[in-house]
Amino acid sequence: MKLNLSSFTIILLSFNLLTASAFAADYISSVYNGNQLTNDNGMARVGKWKPENKLEFTGYGLIKMNNLCLSARQKGFITWQPCTEKAKFQIWSLKDKALTNELGLCAEIESFTQSVVLPRLMSRKCADVPQQKWQEHTDK
Repeated sequence: MKLNLSSFTIILLSFNLLTASAFAADYISSVYNGNQLTNDNGMARVGKWKPENKLEFTGYGLIKMNNLCLSARQKGFITWQPCTEKAKFQIWSLKDKALTNELGLCAEIESFTQSVVLPRLMSRKCADVPQQKWQEHTDK
């Protein structure tokens, strides 16, 4: 089989698309304060970096940590609940630094106060605010 430059380009692009879909994040952190997504007795919070806060996330779908999934059914507090496949309140995407679920709610860090050691995550209407900016990290 003889390959020309355009065939090679198509093969390379196909490989890139396949490997991009296999990406998995090990951690998600806030761009706003640098802290990572954590589970505090079922409440989603951001806190200091710890290896036990490792999660499973491919950029779209369930965000799993210790067999629980990030959940936001309505505006308010975000929690960790048993995973339910295809539940819109547990299906998330991380695009343009916004962490959004299929119900159209964005993950936002609760307004910081001196009494809040680990700020909670809130589900809110999406807005271009620093408290709604997120990034993924891998161990690799």
